[in-house]
Amino acid sequence: MQRVNLASLLFDRLDFDQAVEQIIEMASKKESACRLVVTPNVDHVMRCRQSPSLAEIYRGAFLSLADGMPLVWLSKLLGRPLPERVTGADLLPALAMAAAKANLSIFLCGGPPGVAEEAAVQLRSQGRGLEVGWYAPPFGFESTSVENERAIAEINKFKPDILFVGLGSPKQEIWISRHANDLDVGVALGVGAALEFAAGTLKRAPKWMQISGLEWVYRIMKDPKRLFWRYASNAAFIAVMVEELIISAKEKFKAKLRNKT
Repeated sequence: MQRVNLASLLFDRLDFDQAVEQIIEMASKKESACRLVVTPNVDHVMRCRQSPSLAEIYRGAFLSLADGMPLVWLSKLLGRPLPERVTGADLLPALAMAAAKANLSIFLCGGPPGVAEEAAVQLRSQGRGLEVGWYAPPFGFESTSVENERAIAEINKFKPDILFVGLGSPKQEIWISRHANDLDVGVALGVGAALEFAAGTLKRAPKWMQISGLEWVYRIMKDPKRLFWRYASNAAFIAVMVEELIISAKEKFKAKLRNKT
C-alpha cells in the first residue's frame, strides 16, 4: 500500500470508499492484536511534532487517513496528492452500514453519558441486522486500574469486529495502542466527537463548510470556550507547510542538478 510522508507523519493514499473497503477487509480477518486506524488532522500533527511517543503511535498505525483539508492541500502542493479528506465522523456511520452488510459487529466506547447508547440505537435503526455494543466508562477511567479493566472486559465480552473509541485525541489513540494486545477486537478507530454526531446530540457543519475546509470555524462557533485556543494554536501549521515546501523545492533543485551532470 502506497504511503505519503507528510508533515512528519505517514498517510495512506486512499479515498473514502477505498478506506471503508480496506477497514472492513481488516476487520473480517481478526488477528492476535487489535489493529489501529488513525485519522490525523492538523491538531494531531502539531501534537505529534511535540511528542515523539505520540508520533510513534500514529506512524505505527495500520492505516492513517487525513482528516483535514490543509493536509490534503499540502499533499497536492508537494506533488504527493492524497485523494480526499477522510474523517472519523464520516467513517463511523459508513463502516456501521458496511459492517451490517458483511455480518460484522461494532462496539462504541466513550462519549458523554447516554451518547454511546443513543448512537447505538440510531445506528441499529439505519443498518438492518447490525450488531452494536456500547459502553460509556466514567471520565478518567484509564487512570484507574479497576475501571480500565472493566472497560476492556465490557468490550471483550462483546468481541466486536470494529471498535470505535470516542475519548478525544490523543487519549483515544494512546489507549487503543496501549491495550492493543488486550482487546479482542479486529480493528479500532479513535473517532472523538463522531459518537455525538451519530447520536444526534451534536450537529456537524454544513456540507459546504466541510468541503471547503471551514468545519473548524463552525465547531469554534458552537463551542468557543473549549475549542478557540486549540484551533488558534494550529496557526503554527502554516510554518510547517512553508518548511515542507522549502524542503521539497530544495530536493527538486538538487535532482535537477544531478540530472544535468
